[in-house]
Amino acid sequence: MYSVDTGLLAESRPTYLNFDADGFLFHPENWNHQTARTIAAQNGLQEMTSAHLKMLHYIRDYYFELGGFVSPHRICSELEVDKQIMKRYFVSCLNAWRVAGLPNPGEEAKAYMS
Repeated sequence: MYSVDTGLLAESRPTYLNFDADGFLFHPENWNHQTARTIAAQNGLQEMTSAHLKMLHYIRDYYFELGGFVSPHRICSELEVDKQIMKRYFVSCLNAWRVAGLPNPGEEAKAYMS
């Protein structure tokens, strides 16, 4: 487990993010746009744009509403984005899940998302 200091957030207090050994956020409620940028940089991903954030919010909303993984096909269809763009933005579904600040999905899901 490792931690990242994201500095001052809306509540004007330092927030430390705890990650598991695979780099997944333990507490997804601590996620914000700065957290996404931090996680993306740690995973060698490019700068976060509004298009990236729109996809991340969709993934998070789906997870919190339905409790599971949303397929890349559905993300691209709903957001009217070409699948290659999503792949270029995040490289894999697993990276998108990680940058979205969601908890470890388990071994079976990680194999599917890679």
